[in-house]
Amino acid sequence: MRNYDFSPTLYDARLVFSNPMNGYASVGFSQQIIGRLDGMNEYGLVVGLHFVNNDYHGEGFIASTIVRILLEQCKNIEEALKLITELPHGYCYNYSMTDQSGQSIVVEASPHKQELRYENPLICTNHFQTTSMKEKNKKNIQGSVNRKHFINNLIEKNLTTIAAYRHFNNGNSPLFFKHYQQYFGTLHTVVYSPKLLEVIVGIGEDAEPITISFKDYLNEALTLPKKLKGWIDLNYKDGME
Repeated sequence: MRNYDFSPTLYDARLVFSNPMNGYASVGFSQQIIGRLDGMNEYGLVVGLHFVNNDYHGEGFIASTIVRILLEQCKNIEEALKLITELPHGYCYNYSMTDQSGQSIVVEASPHKQELRYENPLICTNHFQTTSMKEKNKKNIQGSVNRKHFINNLIEKNLTTIAAYRHFNNGNSPLFFKHYQQYFGTLHTVVYSPKLLEVIVGIGEDAEPITISFKDYLNEALTLPKKLKGWIDLNYKDGME
């Protein structure tokens, strides 16, 4: 489960179902059409990106391209870990991953190195935590630290999936942001279920969750909705925290 925060002016607003000839089928939100912000493939591998810092950059793939490569070429975390550490990374991002085994991991990646952080339960926000990578964080990471702490408290409550979704998607939640003019506003909330091969999605704030069976898509038994509608408050004027 995750929120994706950015600007609607740079948002594809597309949930893509893909079934390539030379790769694994997947579902996920696109970025610049060919990339993926997050997604799940037919074997239940789930991958999401989490921006950390753009002050350190080099020659390599952008994060959304890396997410798609992993989804289309890897069946599980073991394969994904091998591949992601071989790819050249252009920027500093966290990559959160889980699969049908229930194993979960965060890959802290920069153009210079990658560090693995095993997380159970899986919680990932927008800062590096390993000792060797902390120097590449932004100067102020308190907001990211607070979000991680809030999510950890939610997990301890043993909420149902839909109840947890509503905590993420509620417009007044500490996990939901409306700073769209500053490129930090929540655009979608999504839940990928690797064991059920289901996707639960809501666009904007306080959206009624829509459940889509990726298994039905794979079996050619799914009629895809033409539109996913939601409310994004572009007139929100409060300053950044």
